[in-house]
Amino acid sequence: MTYGWIDHGKHGWALLALRFPAIRTLPIPKQVIAEMAECYSIATLYVDKLTRENAGASAVQEYDELRFSIEKEVEYYMAKLSKRAG
Repeated sequence: MTYGWIDHGKHGWALLALRFPAIRTLPIPKQVIAEMAECYSIATLYVDKLTRENAGASAVQEYDELRFSIEKEVEYYMAKLSKRAG
């Protein structure tokens, strides 16, 4: 999905690759990670927006928890693919 000028799929992939460098070398099928990457991008950008706007801590925490759950799912797929590859 592209909103404005941001391709959330690519942006999310870049964020996840920074968070989990090992993901770059794993043979992850694009369809497996695409939706998670897109959601991760949107959640991250929204946390940044809420932080800039001094939104309530509960709103920021809600989206931080969403990002954390996406990270856990990515870790699951990375572990699963690592076992297959090695």
